[in-house]
Amino acid sequence: MKFIHSRPLLLAVITMASMVIGAKLHFNLSGSLITFQTFFLCLTALFFKPTEVVIGQILYLVVGFFVPVFASEYTGMAVLGGSSAGYIYAFPLAAFVLAKYGKAADWFGTLSWTIIAHFIILLGGYLWLVLKIKMDPGTAWLAGILVLLPGAFIKGGLATLIYRIGENYLRKKS
Repeated sequence: MKFIHSRPLLLAVITMASMVIGAKLHFNLSGSLITFQTFFLCLTALFFKPTEVVIGQILYLVVGFFVPVFASEYTGMAVLGGSSAGYIYAFPLAAFVLAKYGKAADWFGTLSWTIIAHFIILLGGYLWLVLKIKMDPGTAWLAGILVLLPGAFIKGGLATLIYRIGENYLRKKS
């Protein structure tokens, strides 16, 4: 019975830990650092409840202020005030939207919501680049959105596939 009361906290910590793993699994593509954070964001948002993933994302931001949990080895305002901050700040909203609406009855509906979650993150990054970093809107569009779109579709598709297979498996078990 105690597990039921600790479930949200446990899943929030799992969400945060998966984001750390996703940040540390990265590669450079055309000058942009591509991470697996949004893949794990989608996966946890599809399997967990909205409050669990939002708390996990906020916990990730708070821990990142003190510990190097992001893709770089920097912490605090070096990251949360830097060029990638807009994407990171959009994580809780994207996770909430996907966890609330993304558990569609079919794969296309789920995939659509993972893509919407990615667009929320990309929009957050774009707005930060233009408004805070003062990047030219055209350059921000190219470097902050267009270059990242293929990865967004791939990570959203992979998370959808794993979710659909996992859901089918869990339904057969129960």
